[in-house]
Amino acid sequence: MRWVRGSVGVIEYRLLVDSGVNGRGDEVGHIVQGGVVSGAGALFQAGQDITVQGDLVVHGVAPERGQPPVGRLLTEVTDPFGLEVHRPRGDERHDPLEGAFVTDPLLYSRRSRLPELPVLPSYVPRPHDVALREARDEAVAGHHRVITLVGASSTGKTRACWEAVRGLPPGWRLWHPINPDRAEACLAGLPFVAPRTVIWLNDAQHYLSGPVGERAAAGLRELLGDTGRGPVLVLATTWPEHFTMLTADPGGHARVLLEGTAIEVPAKFSVQTYETAWTIAARDHRLGTALRRAEDGQVVQYLAGAPAILERYRYAPPAAQALVHAAVDVIARCGGRDLSAALLTELGAQYLAGRSELRRGDWFSSAVEYLTEPCRGVPGPFEVVNDPSGQTCYRLADYLVQELTWRRWNVSCNAEFWNSLLAHATPAQLPLLAVQAEARHLYRCAYRAHRKAGGPVRGRIAALPLRSRGGSARPVARHGVCGARRCRAQRGSTASLCATDAEGGAERSTVYWPASRGRRLRSGGSAGEIRPAP
Repeated sequence: MRWVRGSVGVIEYRLLVDSGVNGRGDEVGHIVQGGVVSGAGALFQAGQDITVQGDLVVHGVAPERGQPPVGRLLTEVTDPFGLEVHRPRGDERHDPLEGAFVTDPLLYSRRSRLPELPVLPSYVPRPHDVALREARDEAVAGHHRVITLVGASSTGKTRACWEAVRGLPPGWRLWHPINPDRAEACLAGLPFVAPRTVIWLNDAQHYLSGPVGERAAAGLRELLGDTGRGPVLVLATTWPEHFTMLTADPGGHARVLLEGTAIEVPAKFSVQTYETAWTIAARDHRLGTALRRAEDGQVVQYLAGAPAILERYRYAPPAAQALVHAAVDVIARCGGRDLSAALLTELGAQYLAGRSELRRGDWFSSAVEYLTEPCRGVPGPFEVVNDPSGQTCYRLADYLVQELTWRRWNVSCNAEFWNSLLAHATPAQLPLLAVQAEARHLYRCAYRAHRKAGGPVRGRIAALPLRSRGGSARPVARHGVCGARRCRAQRGSTASLCATDAEGGAERSTVYWPASRGRRLRSGGSAGEIRPAP
């Protein structure tokens, strides 16, 4: 047994520890006597299991919370890809000495005598790294800090965070909440965050949007307001449009949490960065190749394989392109990242309607095989993942999501598409699905999404008055998701929204706005999304 003294933030402790050494060389044991010497709160109690490095307790149980702290020691976090850092592309048979592709096997053998390169290309510091390091150093000094890196896909946001946390001193932990759902995992684990923890919120929109995300943001604000539980460093990344969405609500917890934390990550290398990069490229041929071949200064995108992924999509067979388009449309209308095989099969068949020759045999497996094949060392447009229940799902590459979403934003989807979304949407996707349907005046779909989510009916749907004639509600629409039967309804009817949907796909007919809109719509349009006649 020996005495251990140390500090966690402003709290100093003195513990009598009965310990031994485990197979990894760590000193482990439990507390026999002692506790907090000075500071706020009680972190340790007798009988508690701990891990010690020197005189520093690096793994303990907070007695008032009843379970070990979340996350892992940074010394145990060695896989950057587990934290969703993009895998670099691999230029096969590239000779770093000549700067060209080698076709002669004898010349190619020289590469085997070169030292083995790390899994990630050499890092090139940029201006945003300076601000990131300053925030990290302030957290090490004992202060709570929140940093949000904002930039387009494949610009190096997650890699910058990875480089920053590697400079933290021993004893820090890293927590990456992902299971069962990102926002739910974050909310559930917040009470068990120990001091000196990095909270890793890659793609912050998945953690802080929606009802559960707002509660998670509120929990983070509460944690960061408690100086006795610090220091805590929150590292978040997101795209510009998602950051705008998260900070749009003036009274939202996400806006208050993220306000003043944004650091822009540029999409291109500046002239000064290029000069630094060429110096670093002398010891890593992958970086040198990217500097020579990247277009318009987009070196990071080249390293992440973005051009190869886009090329794979452009020259994909029609069935594979249909699956990519379906995935983009789903993500734009109800969010999420992982799409089930059942949903993709159903939507792919809809997108290939009228082209039966493309749906012969096992067309779905062939299309998925094409999309999941690696592109020059990085995953293809589709990446195979498993959801919390173990079901096989497919994740569309971030670069394709960003590149294609704006191109397909005004594409109209028919009634079958929206019915499929309602049937397959997860509880976390339903609120956004309701909002997107209502924005397209698909009130029946929005109503059903609200009801399926189990929450109250909100927005314009809740304001639609009942209109009855002869004691029975007169429906605005009876066909499909949005309705397509001709009716001159003066006002909408909430009761009609829960009427049974007709089977079959989109219908072609004439649809009318409620009288407050006062305009007749174009006849012969798709029933999936309604647009005013010119």
